[in-house]
Amino acid sequence: MDNREFDERTEAIVRALLPRIPDKYASGFEGTLAGGELEVALEDLVYTVVDDQVVVSEWERDVLVELARNSSSGDELLEKLRSLAIGD
Repeated sequence: MDNREFDERTEAIVRALLPRIPDKYASGFEGTLAGGELEVALEDLVYTVVDDQVVVSEWERDVLVELARNSSSGDELLEKLRSLAIGD
């Protein structure tokens, strides 16, 4: 995955999950996206959905795993994603 695809897919998954993320984090994610900090946005998203038990679909999980594999914090994020809550 090239950088452009990583950035586009990261922004898309953050925006898709934003309505399910606790409101207290919303402005932080908006600021991170606006600043173009997509690696940070992905890391924050993974920790938020796992720690706050935000339910994601299997497809969303697959996207997060693929993005994690292509990030500079891949191993750490993949380990964290093992605790992800999967819904229907």
